[in-house]
Amino acid sequence: PYYELVEGELREKPDVAFWHEILLYRLLLALGKHLSAHKLGDLVSSKAKLKIDRHRGREPDIFFIPTAMFGHIRKNLFV
Repeated sequence: PYYELVEGELREKPDVAFWHEILLYRLLLALGKHLSAHKLGDLVSSKAKLKIDRHRGREPDIFFIPTAMFGHIRKNLFV
């Protein structure tokens, strides 16, 4: 099973429906084209780790990183 840190506790991530992945892919494509055309930033998807604070983190389905915040990207984490 997959786990994520929620409010300082490890919680098992539920499986998502197959349609969820199809819709996520389509959304990433549409938003990605717009962001690229206007040089606004980049998107990451569900495997990217997002640090909320010292004890909390999430793996969002989709996450926008404005160009001005690229300095917050670490090897395996956005802080």
